[in-house]
Amino acid sequence: MKKYSIRILLGLLVIVLISGCSRQSNNKWTSMEITRVDEIANLSVDWNGSTYTNNYLGFEITVPEEWVKNQPAELKIIEEIMSEKYDIFFQGQENDVENYADEIIVMRAKSTNADMLSDDVYLMVIPTFNNDVEAFMKHQHDSNVEEFSDVDTITVSKIASTKLGGDNTISYGLQIEYEDETYHQLYFSYYKEGYFVIFSAAFNENSEEDINQILETVIIDK
Repeated sequence: MKKYSIRILLGLLVIVLISGCSRQSNNKWTSMEITRVDEIANLSVDWNGSTYTNNYLGFEITVPEEWVKNQPAELKIIEEIMSEKYDIFFQGQENDVENYADEIIVMRAKSTNADMLSDDVYLMVIPTFNNDVEAFMKHQHDSNVEEFSDVDTITVSKIASTKLGGDNTISYGLQIEYEDETYHQLYFSYYKEGYFVIFSAAFNENSEEDINQILETVIIDK
């Protein structure tokens, strides 16, 4: 049995989404439909009180007023977009889909009463050459299953098509047992405007009802 420290467990709660898919679509970057200036404007969206609305990504959520909401500057969105590693992806060939650019977290909020492993939501994007979100999430799910196959404290749920915010997403989750607590991390993904968009929510048994109320505020418009 593998045992994980609290530092490693925290790392597990941010999905590593660098993988490959097969089906191709038009590359919005090489066709100049999306530019760096566009990205900065479209992804650097701030909170309006307790509501985050990103019309470009077709996503809206409202969290409790007392939650801490990270501002775009705190998430370093511009630095991520302009980074050298991010450049490598944009300079790639259209048929090179084996590697995706680093994920960019564009929204994050966390309860002030949360412990280190729960009561957190975030929205992440990955620029992509294709729109096959089902293959993308299946690859991630299968990778997690393989990675944690001999870890009896981590369970990976089945991948499924899940309705969230009035639209269909591809989803799965992790269940982590740590120090007599059960933690959950859910992932919901869809394709929008040249990105795989991933929304994630973390909670424990004590905060499940609160997170469900937040999930009910989500609106997705693909």
